Amino acid sequence: MNRFRALMAGVIILPAMLAGCSSPSEILAKRIQESLGDDFQQYQVLSYPTNNFGVATSYRFDGSASYKVTDADFICATWKCVGVEMSSAQPKDFDGLMRVRANRVEYAEIGVGGEINLKSDESSNYGLEVLLPKISGVLNLGIALDSKNVTSVDMKLGPAIKRMLSKPAFDAYLRKSSNSPTHQRLQSLYSQGALAVVVGDVVIQSIEARVTTLSEVAAKIDAQLGGLPSKVFSDASTSFQVQKSGTATYTVKTVEPVIALRLLKKQPGAQELSDGQWSAWLTGGGASDPTLPESTQGKN
Repeated sequence: MNRFRALMAGVIILPAMLAGCSSPSEILAKRIQESLGDDFQQYQVLSYPTNNFGVATSYRFDGSASYKVTDADFICATWKCVGVEMSSAQPKDFDGLMRVRANRVEYAEIGVGGEINLKSDESSNYGLEVLLPKISGVLNLGIALDSKNVTSVDMKLGPAIKRMLSKPAFDAYLRKSSNSPTHQRLQSLYSQGALAVVVGDVVIQSIEARVTTLSEVAAKIDAQLGGLPSKVFSDASTSFQVQKSGTATYTVKTVEPVIALRLLKKQPGAQELSDGQWSAWLTGGGASDPTLPESTQGKN
């Protein structure tokens, strides 16, 4: 694992980043590209790490390449989109999670890259600008974890994993009969040529931060721990384990892999899923960021 930073600016398309990076999300995307040795120019950078909204996540769209998908168009996230209705039915093993294994079918093909190398200042900026505000919200501290209240932050980032949705597997799922309302909704959009799908994503295997705070902030974190040496805190998109490591020092790490980038594509025509490659699908218009509140995002 190496030092890192990431994900600041919501929905970003990557071509401009290579000519001079400035934001945390641009830098992360470039480092991921270096790690995996691949092209991510059409990928969307998510503002915050999330354990959901990756491959197979589906939306409706109006059939035009310029249509911007928003939260109002959302149909289902990864697991529900492949027939896993309850989180308790999701695989417990890492390989099953990464390959989106459901009902003995693997919906994702994966490739693991090297570790992501970010400089020390990139690591600190990511921690202060993105990760710590997220953690502050999850812990409901009522106080900002910013440069005024944090004296040091040391980040580590696990390897990046690229996943692509298997077209044959997803096509077969859409074509089979089902009584599930979600499945039937997907089938209806598919038959109309109005289905937009996340066909690829990049997962970060683990994120860890060692954080030292001022004493008054540490008291608030200790209160949330309730006297326990460590505790898991969650919101709708991410879970973190917080462990007390010193008088005012804490180790915070993600409980499961998180998604940093994703590739959304739209049907070029009715029932056109298994024919051709994903490259034939439409990429224009973009999509809103599911990790941001809807009120902060632009409308169609």
